[in-house]
Amino acid sequence: MNEIEDDLDSIIESLKNFSPEKRQLKYKIKSEKYTIQEIINFVDKNEWALLDLQRDFIWKDDKIKDLLDSLLRDYFIGTLLIVDVNSKNNSFGVRNVSNTNANIDNIKGLILDGQQRITSLYRAIKPDKFNDIKGYFYIDIKALMKYYASNDKDVNFDIIRKEKQMLPDKETYEKMYFPFYKMENYLEWIVALSDYVKENKIIKEGNNSTFNSIVSRTIPEFLTKTIPTVELPSDIDLNSLSEIFERINTKGTELTNFDLTVARLSRYGIKLKDELLKERRNEIKEYAEKIFNETFIKTKLPLLIIQGISLYRTNRADRDTLLNLYNTEYLNKTPNPKEEFENDWNTFVNKLKVAINRMYYSYYARPGLVPFPSVLPVLIALLKLKEESSGKKEELDKKIDNWYWSAVLTGAYSKSSESQMATDISQVKSWFENGDIPKTVSKAINDWNANTAMSHLKNDITYNDKDSIFKSIICLIALKGTPDFATGNAFGGKPKSDIDHIFPRSEFVKSEYKGHEYVDSIINLTLLDPNTNRVIKKDKLPSKYIEDFISDRMKKENIPKNNAEDKFRKDLEFHFINEEAYEAMKDDNFETFLEARGKVILEEIRKRIMPQSLTQPRNTAQHDNTRPNKHNTSQHNQKVSSTTK
Repeated sequence: MNEIEDDLDSIIESLKNFSPEKRQLKYKIKSEKYTIQEIINFVDKNEWALLDLQRDFIWKDDKIKDLLDSLLRDYFIGTLLIVDVNSKNNSFGVRNVSNTNANIDNIKGLILDGQQRITSLYRAIKPDKFNDIKGYFYIDIKALMKYYASNDKDVNFDIIRKEKQMLPDKETYEKMYFPFYKMENYLEWIVALSDYVKENKIIKEGNNSTFNSIVSRTIPEFLTKTIPTVELPSDIDLNSLSEIFERINTKGTELTNFDLTVARLSRYGIKLKDELLKERRNEIKEYAEKIFNETFIKTKLPLLIIQGISLYRTNRADRDTLLNLYNTEYLNKTPNPKEEFENDWNTFVNKLKVAINRMYYSYYARPGLVPFPSVLPVLIALLKLKEESSGKKEELDKKIDNWYWSAVLTGAYSKSSESQMATDISQVKSWFENGDIPKTVSKAINDWNANTAMSHLKNDITYNDKDSIFKSIICLIALKGTPDFATGNAFGGKPKSDIDHIFPRSEFVKSEYKGHEYVDSIINLTLLDPNTNRVIKKDKLPSKYIEDFISDRMKKENIPKNNAEDKFRKDLEFHFINEEAYEAMKDDNFETFLEARGKVILEEIRKRIMPQSLTQPRNTAQHDNTRPNKHNTSQHNQKVSSTTK
């Protein structure tokens, strides 16, 4: 064992003169490679920091072990992406890797891609910097020796160990576990280990060279390993930087324009997500769950509020405008910009509640039946503008209704919603002041009064829960009260209703019936109680189930047939089924039914989109032919499903 002892003594002497700093690249802002030691130094000095919007550290122990193992084996671990910044050009709120507020005067780089890897390294090497450390990482020297001795480098040797508690030094020598938290001061530990090895003679003769290589090179050179780094210039424009950051994070937690705006505002001490949103989250949810699902409320809705503020202030809601909103509309424009922004936020949360109620009661928006969520920011802004306008509120409300139905019944927001928002808010605002009718409304009037409108209704609008026009027409049907075919009761208290065929698909898809190709048209669809649809109506022809429904009413209400049929026929009117369409159903005349009901639906659409200035004055309620209130006021929490009978 003298040979081993002699080698260890010489190694110790050489290590005393070794410094990782000599092996490192010099600090260069534009360098494309950094050593692990340099990266640790950058993080330690808060020269590299995280954007405040970035997700928290989420890697589990196995991921950290894999990273450390890959570095030991010289595997490629990916490239880091850093953007050069300083206190003058930093546009975002920041925090340091150990999750405390970094001193922005020290920052020289923002970590855009590599947060999890850099944090893992920092946690392993400097666990004392964190308050939530639940384990410590070690190099198993015995396992590493086996790996080096093996001819098959693909064999999985468990080289990295994790212990829940920090091991006493003596135990690390006994187990030959090198602590990563000793990495920056490895020499002291290796000296102590060498003494332990010499004293206990635990290295076999055949393993001395491998052991010596590990303690003389593998461990000391770990901090000199380099990680490729791409650095973006400090003069990169804000919008490009935001887009890059959003794209590279698509594999992780989705980042929205709201997240980016939150980070921008945090630069000025505005804690939009952690304070302002948190304070009113439950209140917002209570209203929003009437028309949106939980995921949408949590991830999408906050952005719509900010967009509403931006539309009100600037007539725009694109990313660049949102990111610069505070700078352009608040900073240096008011004595208390932070206070004014926070007031705006609370004002527009209140307007959101009003807008949701309007969509729920006046437009029959429900989970799964909201044509376009992206109309909400415009609606919020318009409600605020209506409040400030000197015009007659009733007339402005009517214009808002015209715009809403025009937008959803033409699919106006199916493409570039931000561009459409800008167009609509500007033109409807002008319309409020007696300007020209907005293009969105004009297009709807032209489309739905064209000779091709009936053909469009028949051919193009079929069951599609992603199509705004389909959902909008279903909402129009629901607004009528939609009494059930069997009971005559509206669906208010029911957990859900079906959207299904009036003429059964199973029969009228057959080519022997005239108009069979339109069996899936919106004209042949309505809302039905699930029990009525699946148990009573099933796939019967209209002539048959009409008889069944009338007969059932005669028995239940103890009334003559004429009275039962009259009540049934009147109920159908609320499904846009007029006398002509009803007679066609009794005769199983699908072609006539399509034309008759299609005309009634078109009439309703035209009424909703037509401005008062283009119609004769009339003193009627907003929904003239709706079912009495007993059918309309209990429609909360109704969801809609489809069947294909």
